[in-house]
Amino acid sequence: MGVAEVNRTKERMVQFAADTGLELAGTFVEEDPRRPAAFERLFQAVVSDEIEIVILPSLLHMMVLGSPMHIKDYFEAATGARVVTVPG
Repeated sequence: MGVAEVNRTKERMVQFAADTGLELAGTFVEEDPRRPAAFERLFQAVVSDEIEIVILPSLLHMMVLGSPMHIKDYFEAATGARVVTVPG
């Protein structure tokens, strides 16, 4: 993903949050898809800040860790947060 696409994706997420009455507290972007450092930072932030909802552009953004649905289920069970995706 290039910088322009990352920025467009962030804009979609900000708009989705505003449209649904949510506050977008931060964004996490993987620099190297082979090493999910941003996912780890996201996980830690959700746990430590007791975040209730995580917005993703799509479940494919969890694919670096394995099956997106399995990772989503694991993430929700481990954090107590609900994962939602921005409609296409």
